[in-house]
Amino acid sequence: MKSKLSFVAVPLIALPLLIAPAFAFAQGAAKPNAPNASKDAQKGVAQAKDPPKDSEDDLRRAIESSGGSETQVIENLEGYLKKYPKSERHGEIERELYKLSMKLRDRNRAIIYAEKLVIGDEENIDALTNLITMLRERKAEADSNKALAYADELVKRFERIISTSPKPARVSSAQWQDRKDRGIASVYLLRGRAHADLGADDKARADLTKSYQAARLADTAVALAELAEKRKRILQVGHIFRFDPASEWLREAIQAGQFGRLQILRSNFSGFKRPRNDSGVMLADAIHFVDLFNYFIGKTPARVLAATHDFMQRGMEDASLLSLEYQNDAGTIWATIETNYFLPGKFREVTVIGSDLSAVCDYNLAQYKIKTFANRHGKEGKEFKAVEGALHQVESPPEEPLLAELRSFVDSVQTRKPVRADGWAGYDSIRVLEAAFESARSGHTVEVK
Repeated sequence: MKSKLSFVAVPLIALPLLIAPAFAFAQGAAKPNAPNASKDAQKGVAQAKDPPKDSEDDLRRAIESSGGSETQVIENLEGYLKKYPKSERHGEIERELYKLSMKLRDRNRAIIYAEKLVIGDEENIDALTNLITMLRERKAEADSNKALAYADELVKRFERIISTSPKPARVSSAQWQDRKDRGIASVYLLRGRAHADLGADDKARADLTKSYQAARLADTAVALAELAEKRKRILQVGHIFRFDPASEWLREAIQAGQFGRLQILRSNFSGFKRPRNDSGVMLADAIHFVDLFNYFIGKTPARVLAATHDFMQRGMEDASLLSLEYQNDAGTIWATIETNYFLPGKFREVTVIGSDLSAVCDYNLAQYKIKTFANRHGKEGKEFKAVEGALHQVESPPEEPLLAELRSFVDSVQTRKPVRADGWAGYDSIRVLEAAFESARSGHTVEVK
């Protein structure tokens, strides 16, 4: 009769129930049946020479004598396993030792027990992932090579598991695919980092690229940016709106103070079109204006509130509304981004509102994209007046943003000049959207980490 160990309740209330059958067996053996008494006695003497596999009394004392100290529990259980190396509970106790070591941040001990667990349990992906991470962090002799070997095993095991695991009944096909994609992204990210630790740039880049293609994770963006910096490579992210001349005018005007105190940024990236199959509308469209606002202000928002809907029931959002709060010395800048696949027409609009000037930019236009309004609110006595100012149209060079983006990349490769949208820009936009996804799930404002 077996039961999982529990180290939360020190008295181990269930332990007497485990011990009782052993006592019953011992009492019955003291009264052998007459015909077989001699043989049973001889057998009992032979068995007595072999050390017992377990002792419920010793196991109970190992836990109770810890006095509630998890560190002492670890030491006592390790002592128990030394005394009873053939314990039938060996694997169970080692699992608890691993969990306690992780909880206490005892990395060296956690590595020892993680290695034991992953050998005996091929589906323990969490332990294998933690083992690789801890080996990379410890960086002792041969740790990097071991981490890579385990990372290879992680990729194999995870791909085998997801290929054979059935879809849960309450999860849509799209949601199930998203879970698998994010899992693939995570394991290739970890192996890519292990390759990078050993200086295998090409293999690292291949794994990190596959990770980012599977699912856009902020950690993958960081790894790619770090790899590019370390190896002095040119890495440019496809944030195309940065390369529109109208965006450059707005950014320079904001930073020059022409708008006065910046108050509101508003945008709409919507239109009736076919939805993408590899992501929802936030990663497909909203990400561009998240990056654009970061580019205008020179920083990421402090917090995000998001609402999303899946009207087509694909398992991915097809409409979203993001509320971003940026903080600077003058106070809060409020930004909103609306995206969907339903609004008739095609909208690529950004509005910038400051205390002294406002501007509306229509990216669908070829040349005269920006209109400025010298509108402001003025206080007269106890009341505020809305004062309309002059309207001015800004002419932008009729340059194709995609062509400008490609030219900029080639120029950076040739001159080693920093790109306008580097890997860190990609990381910043992804981590803002990760906070937005969390906000949409929880219904609460989320701090951007």
